Amino acid sequence: LSAEVSCDGDGRDAIFTSHTGTEQDYSPERIGLHEVLHVLLSDLMDATAAHGAAVHHDVRREEHRVIERIVNYIDGRP
Repeated sequence: LSAEVSCDGDGRDAIFTSHTGTEQDYSPERIGLHEVLHVLLSDLMDATAAHGAAVHHDVRREEHRVIERIVNYIDGRP
């Protein structure tokens, strides 16, 4: 199972898509939480985009690092 989310910040809409048949080490709940956190951070990413940098791979990488830290904390991992 894998997933992705696309957000429309102006309309405050989000579309979650899950994909079966892919190998993942994480539970569906953890994958879902990861995608929800993308929605949580969408305003931050939009603000970064307004300054011309959100598509930069470093910004995307850091977004994922923050999400993984939050998920690991919730899971009780260091």
